Amino acid sequence: MPPILLASTACGVALVIRGPEGAFAAAAGTLFALAMLWILVSVFSPARVERTCPGCGGETLDRIDRGLRGLACPACGWEDREASAFLLAESEDAALEELVLAERGRPGRTEAAPRDVDGSRR
Repeated sequence: MPPILLASTACGVALVIRGPEGAFAAAAGTLFALAMLWILVSVFSPARVERTCPGCGGETLDRIDRGLRGLACPACGWEDREASAFLLAESEDAALEELVLAERGRPGRTEAAPRDVDGSRR
């Protein structure tokens, strides 16, 4: 259970027990501070790439077809064609824009389209 839910429950209990005078301001301030802390922790702690194979437990997961969907383990043969491989592609410094466009069935751009002075495309 996320800490913000536990904190909001504790603040609600404090509000009921102590009354609405100062408890409401303290509860609202505490909830706001905890929400901001949760957001900051989430923003500044990036996602970790998980390469552990569910089949054999080795650190050998790799992307199937070098795309954004599908994971496989060359050590034991385990594969999941529907699993997201986005974090693996991002950690390998792949050209994410080209991979996303290819998955959508659109051709990739080789160079940016020329723009007018106001920023619109020609």
